Amino acid sequence: MAPVRYVAVVGSRSWGRERLVSGIVRWLLTRGFGVITGGALGADTHALAAVLLAGAVDRARLILPWPVDLMPRAVRGLLRRFAALGGRVDTVLSGRPGYNSAAAALRVRTELVVDASCGVLAFLHGATPGTWLTIRYAIRLGRPVVVVTSSGRAPRALPGGRWVAVTDGPLAGAFRWRPRATHPTATAQDPTPLREIVAVPPAVGMPVHDTLTHITALPLGDRLWFERCEVVGDKILAPHPNESDGRPAFLSVPALRKRFGCDVATAVELGELFVALDADETVIGHYAGEAVRWGVDAVTRELFRLVVGLAALEQADDPMDEAEPYVEEPDEEEVPTMPSLAYHVVGSLGPELEEPDWIARQSQPFQELLTRIESCPSLPELAELGKQLYAMSLTHEQAGVAWTWYRLRKEHLQRTLRLSPPAHQLMQQLQRVSHRGVSRFGAYLYRRQHNGLASLPSHEWAAIWQAYSTRKAALAS
Repeated sequence: MAPVRYVAVVGSRSWGRERLVSGIVRWLLTRGFGVITGGALGADTHALAAVLLAGAVDRARLILPWPVDLMPRAVRGLLRRFAALGGRVDTVLSGRPGYNSAAAALRVRTELVVDASCGVLAFLHGATPGTWLTIRYAIRLGRPVVVVTSSGRAPRALPGGRWVAVTDGPLAGAFRWRPRATHPTATAQDPTPLREIVAVPPAVGMPVHDTLTHITALPLGDRLWFERCEVVGDKILAPHPNESDGRPAFLSVPALRKRFGCDVATAVELGELFVALDADETVIGHYAGEAVRWGVDAVTRELFRLVVGLAALEQADDPMDEAEPYVEEPDEEEVPTMPSLAYHVVGSLGPELEEPDWIARQSQPFQELLTRIESCPSLPELAELGKQLYAMSLTHEQAGVAWTWYRLRKEHLQRTLRLSPPAHQLMQQLQRVSHRGVSRFGAYLYRRQHNGLASLPSHEWAAIWQAYSTRKAALAS
């Protein structure tokens, strides 16, 4: 028996045109498709009711964020009837969700519904952030998406494509997502290797003909690479502006800006003064230290005074007064000037070797540290690991990566945090507080935390205060 190809039916909870949803669902069933939905009130339950009416329970599937008994009372009866008839019901959580895990379960439910489908049919009415989240996720996965709007107007624009009106069939009046067309030989997922762009394959043995044929077959972006790059031996070189004007690297404007902490104009002036003094890197290092002590302006004035004094010492009679008239030699060559372009290596004509990623090139203890962070099971243990991390001697790059992993793991643990009964009770009280009483409730929380009246761990207090800030901002708006 061939597997069922499910179409995800999602939509607004306020969608009231049940007959429209039922008609489209029956049409999908007659064409051999199944229906998968998340069991929410509105378009989801309209689609489920149409499946039950058609007796097609074996070609439908539900993915719920939590068990049926914990779903809203308005949909509980329909979901139980579907399950009693043998319908497939999967859940993200096996029990009652915590305060933070509820949002995570809803998001996972949305992603699982789209992952299990071959396309998405969405019904939009009013502000529906959950449905738009599903649409964006489906587009990102490359699933076909069709949207039916209550107003009959096209949905809001999204990057990467456009909405096209459906003009015939049961979906007439809906809008189908059409991704922006890409060249078949150069897609974002499979770019053309650079060596295949710059190397001309010998087709008929005529170099000019082979080159023109190769250029014609290249898309516009690849043709730009072909025109700009040069091949030297087996290396592929790309040009860049030569802004060094022949000076040493330590006298370049970016190097001086970084060393003296100044703007571009001051760095240019410093460079001119150092060139006039024929200063080497040791002298520049000395004045960089003076700039930290006395400031860049004081260093600039000192260098200017030295340049003026040097010019006064070198004054002499103009040697041109006794020089012979200049006669240009017939074979005299022009003085070479610095080229306006320089080149850097961007590729090779040989096979590209796969190099290990940055983490794989690090030491074994550092990789084990990242593994410990990623698998840390609780916020208290993660906090202890953070103290150890703070005391470690890591390079700048390693510290940045480690603390980024630490932050991501902390955010994940906070989203899936299961609160204790006292903390959960405080959360429930917070959700019932009014605009006039939110400040008083904040003072009450502060007293409980600092007077020892509630022995809650620090990570639960962090979650409570975060929820308090969110609640206060929502009431203020």
